[in-house]
Amino acid sequence: QSRNNTADIHSQSLDPLELDRFTRLQEISRMMAESTDDLGALNKNLRDGLTELDRDLLLQKRHGQELQQEVLGMRLVAFDGVSDRLYAVVRQAAKHKGRSVRLDIKGSGTEVDRSMLERLAPCLEHLVRNAVMHGIETSPERLALGKPPSGEISVAVQQLGQHIHIDVRDDGAGLRKDRIRSKAIAQGLLAHDADLSDEDAIALLTQSGFSTSEDVNMFAGRGVGMDVVQTEVRALGGHLTIQSEPGQGLFFSMVFPITTGLTQVVLFRVGDLIFGAPRATLLQVLLQAAAPDRPSATKLQLQGHGEVDLFWGGDLLEGPDPAPVETRHPETIAVFGSPGSVVALRVTEVLGDREMAVKDLGPQLAKLPALVTVSPLPTGDLVLIYDPLALAQAYGRPARRRQFARATEQQHDAVPYLQARSSQATVLVVDDSITVRRVTQRLLQREGIRVVLAQNGLEALEKLKTVRPDLILSDIEMPHMDGFDLIRSVRADPSSADIPFIIISSRVGQKHRDIALALGVNHYLGKPYSEEALLALVHTYSPEKSPA
Repeated sequence: QSRNNTADIHSQSLDPLELDRFTRLQEISRMMAESTDDLGALNKNLRDGLTELDRDLLLQKRHGQELQQEVLGMRLVAFDGVSDRLYAVVRQAAKHKGRSVRLDIKGSGTEVDRSMLERLAPCLEHLVRNAVMHGIETSPERLALGKPPSGEISVAVQQLGQHIHIDVRDDGAGLRKDRIRSKAIAQGLLAHDADLSDEDAIALLTQSGFSTSEDVNMFAGRGVGMDVVQTEVRALGGHLTIQSEPGQGLFFSMVFPITTGLTQVVLFRVGDLIFGAPRATLLQVLLQAAAPDRPSATKLQLQGHGEVDLFWGGDLLEGPDPAPVETRHPETIAVFGSPGSVVALRVTEVLGDREMAVKDLGPQLAKLPALVTVSPLPTGDLVLIYDPLALAQAYGRPARRRQFARATEQQHDAVPYLQARSSQATVLVVDDSITVRRVTQRLLQREGIRVVLAQNGLEALEKLKTVRPDLILSDIEMPHMDGFDLIRSVRADPSSADIPFIIISSRVGQKHRDIALALGVNHYLGKPYSEEALLALVHTYSPEKSPA
């Protein structure tokens, strides 16, 4: 083409310096340059459009949040709306029992969701009535104990962040464990020689139909009380904590989201099971180095709390068993707490927190222990929201039995926990092409083979420091370190010299094959390779670990 152009130039009357001549190559180059400029302009327009879109989305999100806050604000009323009812209940109960009692309400101006306050008012009435009927002593008894002659009940309401805290406290006698014990024995709920701890006594109080009153009247003894309070609190997406100090009274702490329509939830994954927990109950998330004995651990040393109970989340939820420990990866521990109670859960992964719509459980699920609510995910799936503290209290003993049985079985089989994955073959795939890596990974994983990926020879050597594969599949042409240098390094290291090595390369010439075989490669495949041939080789070099 150049000779033809030269001949054409000489045949013209114009000199080449007088008129530019363009070859086909120059025309194509100019077209490519123009296309590149057009692509650059299009790229700039796309970036500008995305910037505008991000700005609009941010503005829309801000307007949506403002609108949401305004709508939710319309649902809020002052807590003072139920104050008169509480004063009347205390006054009537004190007159009936002949007690001198004073009620003090703090934070009555705090705004609470209207529907929540309407549903919560009977629960608060029951708590203050119980304090008068069962907790506050007579004036002579109080004077003999060194207390003021008049009993005091305090109700404190305050907003902390996105939650409403309601605390009810009295300075009475606290838990009447003798009465609880006698009633529990009479109803067949407790053996005559069984010990009764504070936790067990509180659990009995929250059982349906249980009452310590000696007679039945309009104030007590009807067997409807603390179980209804606990059920109602959970139905509202809240958490109830009960504490007792002998001779000093009872303390009830309730935590609710500001609105019953939305609540902050933290999602966790345990194996393939996803569940949620109220954000208010989560104290912290810990990442700790895994250890072979951790699956059998029942306690966690936590700064500021001492030893706390440690559970695997799957045991409490009757879900999957924990995966075998890999000491290279830290394990995730979520710590939940409320006043006087802390529990730690081992989980697979923390999926983050989000604001979720709260749905009513309905009569079928309302009385399930520890189940707070059900909420839909963006995918349409439903996720169960649990109270981890109540979960540990309700299912802690079965979880411990399951954990003990699992540890006993492992000891009986005499298989170390760290070697639980020894039946699964491991293959190291080294290739600078992400497409080749992913295709090979999917092919091997379908056969039940564990796959470790590396982009080049240097990264492969780093992987070999922590993983000993049963087979190495490698390309030749890679940046930083090619396949020939990688096989030299692998064969030079005594710890990896016996690992089978297969080259998969587009260089199929005899010269490349001879070099690879001389360096100690076990087999040489050309690209594109046959999947059946590759799988046959993989099973050949790891026959004892291949799936049936």
